[in-house]
Amino acid sequence: MLGFVSSTAGVWIHQHTRCAPTSWLCGGTRLNSPSCRRHRTERSPGIMTLGASLEGELATVVGAGRIGTLLASAKGDELAPVRLLRRQDSIEGGRKGPIYVCTRNDDLAEVVAKCPPVRRGDLVFLQNGMLRSFLLEHNLEHATQALVFFAVPRVGDPPADGGGTVVWGPWAAAFAARVRSCGCQCTVLEDKQEFDCRMIEKLLWICIFGVLSESQNGMPVGEIAEKQPDRVRQLVDELAPIAEREVGLEGKHALDRGQLLQSLLDYSKKIPDFVAGFKEYRWRNGWFIERQRTPLHWELVERCRQRAAKPS
Repeated sequence: MLGFVSSTAGVWIHQHTRCAPTSWLCGGTRLNSPSCRRHRTERSPGIMTLGASLEGELATVVGAGRIGTLLASAKGDELAPVRLLRRQDSIEGGRKGPIYVCTRNDDLAEVVAKCPPVRRGDLVFLQNGMLRSFLLEHNLEHATQALVFFAVPRVGDPPADGGGTVVWGPWAAAFAARVRSCGCQCTVLEDKQEFDCRMIEKLLWICIFGVLSESQNGMPVGEIAEKQPDRVRQLVDELAPIAEREVGLEGKHALDRGQLLQSLLDYSKKIPDFVAGFKEYRWRNGWFIERQRTPLHWELVERCRQRAAKPS
C-alpha cells in the first residue's frame, strides 16, 4: 500500500518518511533516503489553498475529451465551480484557480497563447510524453505537472484506476482532491526529482507499449505484459538511459531497472484491455529517436510507420 498522511487542508499528502513500493531507487537507494536527498535541488512551490475551496474561486478545464470531461464532472466540498472550455477558447484573466489542461500535446502552444500571462502560473499540465523542453521554452518549468495513471475508455465512462497518479507544483493539492473525488488515487509529490523519476516511468510505459501494441495489430497491454516481458525489458534497457540523461539521473543515480520493469508490467496488468497507441510522435517515441536510434525501438518504430502508411 502507498504511504499517506493527512494534511490540515484535508488532502492526502505523500509521506516522505516511508517510501511506497513503486518509489524509485537511486543506485539502490530510495529517493527519500538521506543519501539521495542530497542530490535534490528543487522542491515544490508553495501549495495554494484559498478560502474554503482548494481551487480558489473557479477551476477551469481546457479540453472536453475523456480526461477533461471526467475532471469537470467531479463533485466535492473542497472543489470550486468548474468552467469547461474547448482548446480554442480564451481563458478568463480575472479569477484565481487552477487551469487543468487536458488537450493533446500539439495543442499546448495554442492553449498557452490564449492564457493571459498573469494566469500562466495556474496552468496544470496532464499530458503524456516529454514536456521538459516545451515548459522551459515558455518559462513554465514551475507550473503544476501531473502524471495520470488512470484510463477513461470513452467520454463519460468511469475511470479504470492504475493507482499511480502523481502531481507536483503549486496546484498539486487541488488536483489531487479533484482526482480523488473521481474515485482514483493521487499522490502529491513535494520533490521535483522524484516527480521526474515518475515522469520517466510514464514516458517509457506509453512509448514501449505503444510500439509493441501498434506493431502487433493492436495487442492489448495486458497481453503484452503477460507474453512479452523480455521485449519490454529490452526496450527499458534501451530507452531508460536516454531519458535519465535528460533529467540528470545517470550513473549511481540511475533508476533501478528491475523495479522499473516490474512497475510497467504491473500497471499494464491493471488495465489489461487497454490498447496503447503510437501517436504524438515528436513528444513520445520521436523524442527518443531524435537522440538515439536503438536497435529494437527503431525496428518497431519503422514497423509502426509502415503500417500507418498502408491504405486501410
